[in-house]
Amino acid sequence: MDTKYANNPYTLDAKSTLAVEFINEAQTKVNAYLACQGEISSAQKQDLYKSGLQLEKAIKIIGEDDADYARALMGRMYLLKASGDFGKDGANGNKSVAFQNAYAALSINPDGAYIQNKLALLHFENNQPDSAIYYAEKAAKTAPNWKCALNTLSLVRNPTKQPGENKPGNPATKKPIRKSSFGVVAGSGVSQLNPTYKETGNTSIVGVNPKNIIKFDVGIIYQVSIGKVISIRPATQLSIEGGELVYERRSATGGVNTLDPVKLKNTSVSFSLPIIIRLSDKNIAPFIMMGPTYNYIVNQNADAAKKVPLKKSVLLADAGLGVDIALAKSGLVLSPEIKYSQGLNNLKEDARTEYTNTVSSLKKRGITFSVYLRKQ
Repeated sequence: MDTKYANNPYTLDAKSTLAVEFINEAQTKVNAYLACQGEISSAQKQDLYKSGLQLEKAIKIIGEDDADYARALMGRMYLLKASGDFGKDGANGNKSVAFQNAYAALSINPDGAYIQNKLALLHFENNQPDSAIYYAEKAAKTAPNWKCALNTLSLVRNPTKQPGENKPGNPATKKPIRKSSFGVVAGSGVSQLNPTYKETGNTSIVGVNPKNIIKFDVGIIYQVSIGKVISIRPATQLSIEGGELVYERRSATGGVNTLDPVKLKNTSVSFSLPIIIRLSDKNIAPFIMMGPTYNYIVNQNADAAKKVPLKKSVLLADAGLGVDIALAKSGLVLSPEIKYSQGLNNLKEDARTEYTNTVSSLKKRGITFSVYLRKQ
């Protein structure tokens, strides 16, 4: 069409469409590389090289109208052309062709972790460990949260591994890297005080029942991996919680009993140390959590404290379920979690009030839905 109808609108439209298709296909291949795809076959490597050649054609077409955009695609083109089949009798030439394309990409983007990582792998496969470590360290420093760079660095530093034994992004064989990270948490749920009624003859109170209140939490966490699937997650949170006790009073006239509510809403600070057990090593991984929490009340309503004073400190046992969700290339993990908490010690002060005398035990409990956000 270009030969016979060079300036025809249909020809121009066809060229533009072809260029866009080549660019989209190339970007798909690049995205798979950035997502740490596993080992690929010789045929797949040839397909990567072919995509690089097609992108080169697209660059020539695009360059006629938008030279800046065309130049911006050059790094991706050389990356794909450096990813072909360059093994023994490789379909895309010898290893020197791969290095030429890789260094061409590096000259365009010297600080690009994607090409530094590619050079590390090429040198490693070419039995040049010093150069492999050099580029792997540069890639890991440039992109400290990128799995490919970290796994490549682990691979090239281990002289017992052979090329192909532990390719970056192969979850079935790669060795996990222990990491620690800070994060934040926010949550909401139901808080309740669980009273045990004690009958006494010196009051009109004939029963006491709990009433739920909505609780809110916000805080910071620090997650530490201590094994392949086990982590600990120390957390400090500020909470608005408590509960309400509804006392039932006998009517002096023999009529219907009356209700006397006491709101025990308070502000507290908690320190928790749960164990996290992941049930998978994939990007979406369910987990279970369990551990203790120390809760300290920093503020209680003065009027309620006169009726039912609470102890400042309480120890709780927590257990819950959640799921870690890796957020693509952001380097973050989002973790929704539902948790049940049960108080272990009596929260009621030994005060001689009408309200406390009719309660032998007062423990707290609650269900919380929280969302954690942290670095990978």
